[in-house]
Amino acid sequence: DDREMVASIIAEAMVSGAPFAFQHRIVRADGSVRVLQARGEVALDEAGQPRRLRGTAQDVTERKQAEDALRVSEERFRTAFDHAAIGMALVGLDGHYLRVNGTLCDLTGYTEPELRTKTFQDLTHPDDLEADLEQVQRLLAGEIGAFQMEKRYRRQDGSIIWARLSTSLVRDDHGAPLHFIGLLEDITARKRTEEELRASEVRYRTLVE
Repeated sequence: DDREMVASIIAEAMVSGAPFAFQHRIVRADGSVRVLQARGEVALDEAGQPRRLRGTAQDVTERKQAEDALRVSEERFRTAFDHAAIGMALVGLDGHYLRVNGTLCDLTGYTEPELRTKTFQDLTHPDDLEADLEQVQRLLAGEIGAFQMEKRYRRQDGSIIWARLSTSLVRDDHGAPLHFIGLLEDITARKRTEEELRASEVRYRTLVE
């Protein structure tokens, strides 16, 4: 109840004499609810005793609604990020992993703290790095809005996996690059099947010839 909270803050201010600041809701005559930001201080009499309160109240309803909407949006993003069935990462402009989800950790064999000491360059197979960096530079230059590619990653144990990488660039309100968002889907099984099929076709052609 906001009334109890306001009464408690005012009572404490009257005793301590300290300035106060708080947000509280009011109900208008038309039944609508508004959020006010109250700030003030205790006025003392000549004997130094609390005499009255003086301060201001600012309507911050729209700002509060925007903050609540942003918080809900961030919570939804966190939930989707952490529990996604594909690997997800926020990557700095220098390539360092800023944030990763559990699926990406499973794919690479690294723990989250270990991955945050790595760059995507560290994990990318050397034969695929040049093509990856070329796309990143095009993204930073604004030539493309996002890119997809199939590439190999080196896991913590030294084994190789194939993944379909989808990368986009997040910019601030002025268009300056902030970080990358990377989505990784494990396609190792598909690649192995394709390789086995190619090998089978080669054997068949050789037999026929």
